[in-house]
Amino acid sequence: MSLVVLAGCAAGGGSAGPTASVAPTAIPSPSQTPVRIPPTPTPSSLAGTVTLWLDWGPREIEALRGLIDLFEAEHPEVSFRLTYFETDELLSRFEQAVPEGAGPSLLFAPDVWGPILLESGMIQDITGLLAPGVIAGIHPLALEQVTYEGMMLGAPLELQGVVLYVNRGLMPDPAETVDDLIPPDGLAARIQGTQGALDYGMLYSASNLETCGGEILLPGGEPGFGGRAGVCWIGLMAHLARAGPVTFNSDDDLALFEAGRAAWMLEGTWALDRVGLAIGPENLAIDPWPVYEVTGMPMTGFVRTENIYLAAGLSPQDREASWEFMRYLLTSEAQGILAAPRGAAHLPAAVGIYLSDPRMSQAMAAVLQGVPFPITPDAALAAQPLERAIFAVLRQGTTPDFSIRRALADVRRLLAEAP
Repeated sequence: MSLVVLAGCAAGGGSAGPTASVAPTAIPSPSQTPVRIPPTPTPSSLAGTVTLWLDWGPREIEALRGLIDLFEAEHPEVSFRLTYFETDELLSRFEQAVPEGAGPSLLFAPDVWGPILLESGMIQDITGLLAPGVIAGIHPLALEQVTYEGMMLGAPLELQGVVLYVNRGLMPDPAETVDDLIPPDGLAARIQGTQGALDYGMLYSASNLETCGGEILLPGGEPGFGGRAGVCWIGLMAHLARAGPVTFNSDDDLALFEAGRAAWMLEGTWALDRVGLAIGPENLAIDPWPVYEVTGMPMTGFVRTENIYLAAGLSPQDREASWEFMRYLLTSEAQGILAAPRGAAHLPAAVGIYLSDPRMSQAMAAVLQGVPFPITPDAALAAQPLERAIFAVLRQGTTPDFSIRRALADVRRLLAEAP
């Protein structure tokens, strides 16, 4: 294998760390035969260098190396160069290298980077390059995370999302309603002071605007959380806060859950291995979202993706080789290898991939019930106003109606001031 490792920076843990309802999708059984996508062009016509930049961990890198071996066996004239970085270095290094002609041909990075990189001319719009049959083999939720203003930013490689983690030792039965997540008087004290571990940062809380018929931004760009929807959402957040302490964009909730002091937690699928090691895989479950009695709609979590971006300014030969490898990573073969629990343990972006690990299957089912995290840069402007709205109600006694009206005004002002 002609793989050259260019940089030995410590590998990051992957990207962390997604508005209409999406119906749950069944996880297929092993008896269903995945559709294989034939490689093109023919091996004899493909040459060039594929340069990969990413922030994956050691197990993920090892799985990727196995895929590179398989690809090189079919395309021996293609060579690979791989560089890995700490997560907090990857974006700045890419933005610096591309204008100098020293960047990668493929960047593995989070969904929210796509619009910024496309608008800066650093990645290519791949609209029309993926055949309809390939697109049909990708989960619609994953496609949402590479679609921006009618353009296709890249290809989704891995599904991620916020889910409901449960410690079965503390909460033996799944919650059917939100009230089931909140302990009756006295129970919280008997389980060391808390029932739920809550982070109300936007990534973990704003998805539940959907539960109340709202969203962060409407298709036209206006805030979608005014009026009854926003007041309902604040009410849901305040109601859940009876189950335990609320934090904002910290790991305090994760620490409580891992210490066995909380029966449930809202957290990303990227923490699955870590949480299983902390409380024991026999105690860990990912439950379906419970129904909020006020609206009759279930809670939900944001869906994210790790994407592959095709860099701008490539030579025709390197572009062709990189594109073909990018396309190979979407095949059933590659997606199945990346989903192996002892390998990369990725939730596949492709449909029809069997998951042998029960917790990964639970995570996949929960993610497919989620809503897309908005990747437009304007959506990020709503984060602080929405978080301040929750804080004001919980800590300062502000009424939900006033708190939402102030958040709405703040977001509209920020949108008007945005370049």
